[in-house]
Amino acid sequence: MPPLIGLAALMRQTLAGVDLAPLGQTLMARARENPNDANALFDLSTLLQINRNRELALSVQRPALEMQQRYRAPA
Repeated sequence: MPPLIGLAALMRQTLAGVDLAPLGQTLMARARENPNDANALFDLSTLLQINRNRELALSVQRPALEMQQRYRAPA
């Protein structure tokens, strides 16, 4: 399973004006291919929250937290 990207890295990219739509598509594809990829679901949830889509973000976050309660922030 690929590592967690994390809130800090996603916010840095957002504030730098990076278009994160392609990353969102990649994370969705990862989650479809491996429904047990908690890191993909958690990062996707974070992206959705950054984009002010709270309800969808929480619905994506729920299964991620059911699978894994602890996430390690990338170095």
